[in-house]
Amino acid sequence: MAREMHDVSFETHMQELAPFSPSDDLMGKCLEQLRADKKVEKFDDFWRFTEFLDTEIADKNETEAFQPLDAICQSMCKVQRESTTRYRHMGNTQTMPAIGGSTHKVDAVLHLRETRVPDGSDKLYTTDIACNLEYKSGNNSTVVRDNRLKAVSGAVHILNNDPARDFTYSITIEGTDFSIWYWSRSYSTRTIPFDFTKNVELTIKALASFLFASETQLGYNPSIRYRPQKEGGETTHSLVYKVADRFFKTTKTVASHTNLGVTGRGTRVFEVIEVRGLNDVRPVEGALPKVLKHVWLQQQGKTEKEIRDMVFERLKTLQKNEAELKERVRLMVYPEGEEEERERIELEVRNEGYAEYFLTIDCDERGLPSKSLPHSASTNPKLFSKETRPMKPPRMHLSGGVPVPAFLESSSSPTSTQDQRAFAPKTPWFVVYREVCQALHDVGDLHTVIRATRDCFRAIIFLNLVSWVHRDISTGNLLWNPQTGHGILSDLEYAKDMTDTQGSGDPKTGTPLFMATEIALNELLLARKRTVDPFQAAPSLRTVNPFQAAPSLPSEPQPQYSVQHIFPHDSESFLWLVLWILSERLVIGEAEQLLREALDYIGSKYFGANFTASRVVLLGYPKTDVFERPFVNTSMLDLFWAIGQVLTEMNNVYEGAARTMDDNYRLSMLCAVIRRMFVEALKATNYKMRPSSWAQASGKVAPPLWSSSSQRGPLPSSLPQKRNIRKAPDSPSEGRQRKIARKEEDGEGETDASE
Repeated sequence: MAREMHDVSFETHMQELAPFSPSDDLMGKCLEQLRADKKVEKFDDFWRFTEFLDTEIADKNETEAFQPLDAICQSMCKVQRESTTRYRHMGNTQTMPAIGGSTHKVDAVLHLRETRVPDGSDKLYTTDIACNLEYKSGNNSTVVRDNRLKAVSGAVHILNNDPARDFTYSITIEGTDFSIWYWSRSYSTRTIPFDFTKNVELTIKALASFLFASETQLGYNPSIRYRPQKEGGETTHSLVYKVADRFFKTTKTVASHTNLGVTGRGTRVFEVIEVRGLNDVRPVEGALPKVLKHVWLQQQGKTEKEIRDMVFERLKTLQKNEAELKERVRLMVYPEGEEEERERIELEVRNEGYAEYFLTIDCDERGLPSKSLPHSASTNPKLFSKETRPMKPPRMHLSGGVPVPAFLESSSSPTSTQDQRAFAPKTPWFVVYREVCQALHDVGDLHTVIRATRDCFRAIIFLNLVSWVHRDISTGNLLWNPQTGHGILSDLEYAKDMTDTQGSGDPKTGTPLFMATEIALNELLLARKRTVDPFQAAPSLRTVNPFQAAPSLPSEPQPQYSVQHIFPHDSESFLWLVLWILSERLVIGEAEQLLREALDYIGSKYFGANFTASRVVLLGYPKTDVFERPFVNTSMLDLFWAIGQVLTEMNNVYEGAARTMDDNYRLSMLCAVIRRMFVEALKATNYKMRPSSWAQASGKVAPPLWSSSSQRGPLPSSLPQKRNIRKAPDSPSEGRQRKIARKEEDGEGETDASE
């Protein structure tokens, strides 16, 4: 969090980040009104607040010390007939989210006079808070840090619980030190503290910028409105989005990916129905359910629609060149016995069947960009540092409770140059999809999950045919369309053209639990020639390794580069995805204790604590772990063997020339063994699945606690220790075996019949 924070001067904030900068005329009127109301006096050409003249703030309790701010704001509001916001001391009053989420407590707020949730209640909704205030009468280091953390907590709460907010503000006061905070999805800033009791003009200017600003200037998106509705005698609230001159009312929250920090994508997904307007929520004639996604993207980045159109245009160009089409497909689907899959991919390129593997975009629109980071802003790594004794956590009330996030524990050392980021402006993007799908972590049938995963693997084959990679494979981005019975690959916003040599300003993209290991570590794990940078076209954008427990790699000098995301990295994500499904979601009965212990072992080692370090070892030495041990008492012997083959080919790819796309045989072998893994996984679909949560699948919270006996230790004692490495079949019946497997894969074999 500290790396995203910047210090700015008060003047810079008022010129570039404040809601607006009050004019000299408005300032003069405010001072005159305050003097008429005896709220300020002039001493030796300096203004002073009358309520802060006699006693020290530190001698009073917080409520008593800062209560005069209410009267000061009320006096200033008399200057104009009606101000946008007003000051309100909160005490123990909780703010309420309008569409579900957490409650929150703050010391005081500047809130809208006219509520954005017109349901007739007297509740203070989160969306009505234009600026939260946190204050302390003391100003020692512990008190200051505590107050700053509360400001962070309030900003996170507002941006997580109010989809209509593009950015927000806070004010912190410790003793007489007054600071203004600006929070956005790109970066955040704090003004250098000043003494508000002695710098009256600065204080009045700061308060006026909130009291008389418009809602848009305060960070509210004009394209989003709350609309109350009566259901069963209770009032509920929906959102109405304006997208490309059309209007969509939310009917169900599909996903709301809350952040532990302020910056990020802030993704929200809703089921919606098209309506007549922001204020007229009657459905249009013939309206069908659709899905709306609201996400923050870099201003210069491409939207999913733009990327989808570019990919489809390249596939259409490839379709016109039969020889090139056959050659490219052959390079991806080469091994003997894969003719049927090769013909299927060629056919779907010819008849544009690849479109079924991606979402259909009905309409989309970009919002206004966030404010640019001022050139004079400077990072402050000590902003949240712990200088003294531990402090209590911020007052954040969530269902289940949330401790102080670890990201607030900043280091006191200066930020290195390689940690710097561009902090480029971001824009909100609204997109409406025609298909109403389920994310894989919400699908309860194992056979369906594996089929959808297999379909999505074909989707990345189509991307790779035209030199694109996805870069964010996860259970939330792989979907199942129950209407068509087809898997769909979504979230192309972070997909990248491999022919683009300019690189990305944020190369480490993806969901940590499923991210390719080289991308997570930003290291080439197995390349033989470590002194040569195979990605000379990639810029030097090296990032910090967040996995402190990662093992030391060979000691040869490492080139300074960012690992370029290539097709094998997307493929590796599918491996971790399948392993996560097996270890996290399968219900194994008492009769198969051996298999249950094996899956617990996989879950604890490759999805528990220090999972990245374990994966480094597994990718380097794939024949040394559980996937090469016999499971004669289970029905998953062939599946574990297939996973072992995937690991072996992954090792070959990372170790050899295939990472530079020179060894197409290895790439095609990797694709073949992954498809075989799906075939074997489909044979295991008689097992039931546990429900899952997006939070666990995305790595936002800790994975389930596995049995302590299997965490980070050797194989459980009940597992056989004798190695029995099985070789790939090479008998004449291999072709017949593959045909049988394909029938099972497509639902024509005994597996589907038993379902």
